[in-house]
Amino acid sequence: MSEEFHKPPGYEHSVSLGYEESDAKVGFIAWAGVGIVVFIVVTVLAVQVYFDSLKNHEEFVKLLEPVSEDYRNLRAREDAELYSYKYADREKGIVRLPIQRAMDLVLSEAQAGKPFYPTAPQRVKETYSVIPGETIMGGIHDPASQALLATTP
Repeated sequence: MSEEFHKPPGYEHSVSLGYEESDAKVGFIAWAGVGIVVFIVVTVLAVQVYFDSLKNHEEFVKLLEPVSEDYRNLRAREDAELYSYKYADREKGIVRLPIQRAMDLVLSEAQAGKPFYPTAPQRVKETYSVIPGETIMGGIHDPASQALLATTP
């Protein structure tokens, strides 16, 4: 084999000058750059159109799709419970009122100063706050534990 390599045209002249004299193909580089930019723009637009179509489909499914029969039946039962009279216990004479009528009765009783519901004061459960620190994260140094130890004989 020969140790010679392929010499491009004008190689000897470039060697004698001391630098490369041939130019890069600017036209090819420019067209390649334009092609890459066009490819990126088309790709971004295609992805945007795809995601917009997915969004529109999901909006249709969640908001505009017809309501199922089970859901309609549930809403009808709820409306019947809220907006109609019904016996809760016929023997005791307990009647369920429509929600609007019940609100009107409570309002009129409150305005008259005769609330029907019991108003006896109730005891409030005591709470202890735990302040985090190096030595008081649970155990014997916890304020709740100290209060518990103080109350036990």
